[in-house]
Amino acid sequence: MVATLHTDAVIDAVVAEAAVAAYVARGNRVLDISLIEMVHVSVGADVATVRSIVAVEDRVVELVVDDGPFEALGPAMWALAARGWDVVALTPSGRNGEAHRALRGTPCRIQPWWVEGREVRFGRLETP
Repeated sequence: MVATLHTDAVIDAVVAEAAVAAYVARGNRVLDISLIEMVHVSVGADVATVRSIVAVEDRVVELVVDDGPFEALGPAMWALAARGWDVVALTPSGRNGEAHRALRGTPCRIQPWWVEGREVRFGRLETP
């Protein structure tokens, strides 16, 4: 999935938009909400506002993670997995190694993204 970038200030929105478009194309109902709306566990303020793309029919939650500590996502990922959701961390490719180290053992997959020209590209799903 490819989306055109307008400015660096909208990168999260553009990454989220590309993810939403991919799920909608497959017939999913999709929500674009903050993580705190999905979990019923205590999470820090930096995690509560993480953008979450929810593909209802596929039972997938994609977390758009561009900054902040990956480790802080663990409790929310475990809570989502316990409720039957598949969790994907959409991470900038430059932080892929850090994401693998921090998320090893958590119930998620990692999907790197990067900017190529004025477009967002997505890599393959990886297990941390």
